[in-house]
Amino acid sequence: MQRFIDVLVEFWNFPIYSSGGNLIRLHQLIVAVCILLIGVSIAKRVGRGAIRAVRRRVRLTDSTSQIIERALFYLLMTLTALIALPMAGIPVTIFAVVLTSVSPMDRIRIA
Repeated sequence: MQRFIDVLVEFWNFPIYSSGGNLIRLHQLIVAVCILLIGVSIAKRVGRGAIRAVRRRVRLTDSTSQIIERALFYLLMTLTALIALPMAGIPVTIFAVVLTSVSPMDRIRIA
């Protein structure tokens, strides 16, 4: 039984990829994929629920409600990915650099 547990632990900690001193192990990828799958489910439910709540108050066309639902879904999936990537051992600091470099705020001039 102990041998089985040792093999299981070795498999669970199996290194998959190494880059720049970062070692990505199997368990990190499994946890990240589980987070993504849960995030997809939650994002779909939140999108549908938000559209139902908005439709009770505001009259929307089908295409407008689909656009809002998809935009909310992609926003939540982006947040989910930003949570899941560090769990997989992938640094997300590069996203902060890229997003601040393409930010439209530096193009806005206030007179």
